[in-house]
Amino acid sequence: MLKHWISEQYTEQRLTSPIRKAMVYRLPLMHILTVYVTSARFSIGNNPVENAIRLMPIAHNNYLFAGSHEAAQRAAMMYFFFNTCRLHKINPYEWLKDVLERMHLYYSSSLHQLLPQNWIKLKNEIIWVR
Repeated sequence: MLKHWISEQYTEQRLTSPIRKAMVYRLPLMHILTVYVTSARFSIGNNPVENAIRLMPIAHNNYLFAGSHEAAQRAAMMYFFFNTCRLHKINPYEWLKDVLERMHLYYSSSLHQLLPQNWIKLKNEIIWVR
C-alpha cells in the first residue's frame, strides 16, 4: 500500500523536489522497509547503539593520561572486558572477582574459558581444568 502511494506521488512531484529525491531513494528499498515495519525485532531508534559507543570517547580520553603505553593497553583491555560483561548481562564485579579467584587453576591455553562471553559462574565448586 505504501509502495503504491509513493509510486503515485512520485509522478506528481517536480523533478528537482527534495521529496521526489527521497522517493527515488526509497522505492528500490521498499522490501527492506516492509520487513522493518512488519517485524518487531528491529528498533525504531538507535539509542542502544549510541549508548554502547558513548563510552568509547570517554575511554579514549582516559588512555591519553594512562602514564605509559602499556598502562593504556591494560586500561583498554579492562574497558573491553567490562563492556563485554555488560553486553552479556553479567555483573562485571562478580565476573572479575570470580576470574581472579580461579585463574590460577587454568593453564594459559584454557584461559579463554574465563572471558566474559565464555564465563560460567561456579557455585562453591572447584574444578581443576588442567
